[in-house]
Amino acid sequence: SFTVINSPLTEITRVEVPFFYKLSTDSHSYELSSNHPVFVLSKHGITWKTAPLLDISNDYIITSVIEKLEPPEIEFRSEKINSPARFSNELSYLVGLIAGDGYVGKDNLTFTGKDEELHERFKSLLRKIFKINKFSTYKDKNGNIRTIVYSTEIVRFFRAIGFKVGKKNYKEFLEKFLIRFDQRLLVAFLLGLLHTDGTQRKYSIIIYSSDRDALEKIKKISFSRGLNFKGPLEHQTRWSKVYKLVLRGRYNLLTFKHIADTVGFGTLKISIPKRSYEYVPKSLMKIIKMIFLKHKIRYGSDWKSEPYINARKKPTLATLERLLKHLKNYRERFNEEEKSFLNFVEKLVERKLMLDPVREVERIDSKKTLYDIGTVTGNFVTAYGHVMHNSKWYGESLPYDEEILVLENGIPKRMSIGEVVDDSLSSDGASLKVAAFDENGKVKFSPVKDFIKHGIRKSLLKITTSSGREIRVTDDHSLFVLEGGKVKAIKSSELKEGESFIAIPAKLPFVETVSIINF
Repeated sequence: SFTVINSPLTEITRVEVPFFYKLSTDSHSYELSSNHPVFVLSKHGITWKTAPLLDISNDYIITSVIEKLEPPEIEFRSEKINSPARFSNELSYLVGLIAGDGYVGKDNLTFTGKDEELHERFKSLLRKIFKINKFSTYKDKNGNIRTIVYSTEIVRFFRAIGFKVGKKNYKEFLEKFLIRFDQRLLVAFLLGLLHTDGTQRKYSIIIYSSDRDALEKIKKISFSRGLNFKGPLEHQTRWSKVYKLVLRGRYNLLTFKHIADTVGFGTLKISIPKRSYEYVPKSLMKIIKMIFLKHKIRYGSDWKSEPYINARKKPTLATLERLLKHLKNYRERFNEEEKSFLNFVEKLVERKLMLDPVREVERIDSKKTLYDIGTVTGNFVTAYGHVMHNSKWYGESLPYDEEILVLENGIPKRMSIGEVVDDSLSSDGASLKVAAFDENGKVKFSPVKDFIKHGIRKSLLKITTSSGREIRVTDDHSLFVLEGGKVKAIKSSELKEGESFIAIPAKLPFVETVSIINF
């Protein structure tokens, strides 16, 4: 269903690797081991891929939109002013105002601008959040209103959340706090910037700054919250060159407006266009067209023309939305894999998922200490929304045609890994179970929870025992052996010929309905 759930953390494994990969996308970069999988949309569909197998021309990292998070705590206490323990919508908006038209001095906080209503809102927020009631307000010779709060404690607060004193620099705030904001807190902050260093046009929202790096950081964080800004772009004013972020397109503006309406701080003046500038990969269209062809569903009035794409010849989210409406009446025809793929497309249209293009994959031949996150579900979402898989067990695999013991319709039998995978994807795959050890070391048949397809870095190992049993596995696949009088899991590559003893169950769990054993 591609729905985000809370999954308990099971372990954190520290790993020393001889080399690693640097994976870069439009919104972030990661240092990954060679067997760490990320969730991607490729030209063949949705799959897990490790860094060495990523295609920078066609692959997109699937990004989960982060809607709700616990507001980050603020480590600041004062006996002279009220000390907020966490960020709120009001505080996030106030911080946006200061980031836009504010100045943090050695002993004062100054807010500058010509909008009298905005100055009143600024003072109202300071009263509500910090219980501050003393302000100095005047107009300078250029007609700008200046509201000043003389308080070393308020300066100390803004320093605590990452604002520099004496200069326009709040990058530490972006890296320390904004990355931990959910959609509502982020939009509250962006509204503060918009009302000071931004502008609203009929079909777009623009935020300006002289600090390109700050805008770049805001753009990357906003992407994982469902807002895809364009930029930073150069913008020449009468006085100097600055930079801007531009938000446009039907789905971007719908998302922003919906959240802004719940946050408050004034009504947006923008209109929601019919046109979508949110382009999607052409590979999505090809996969959807294959579903049309397979089930003989009419694709428009003429197969030679493209009824769902406009004159720009690029598919957008609006294209996908129209296709989903068309396919809705045929859903009973689709198998589970097709339904799952269309659920994925629907989440893209609903702005629950985003696609972040892979830009660069670089191998770094240097030692590195990495950490692997283990969860009950086996996967997790990063702070930038990218979906990744636990890699501790990733790569410990068997080839497609290797046989394992399964229970199908009450009958134990041998079945290849490939058949197990295919069966798991079918509608009746839930009836298939695989023989495995439970937490007490006993063998029982358990349902298949997940599988990962990946390439191998080295040749497979073929292991033969004295009894004639054979198995082919990757070199890092674990096997249970008898060592020092105890059963222990070790990597296949660590087996010693003539010295290692592989543990084999003495008997299988009792199955009442057994009449045929296909051995």
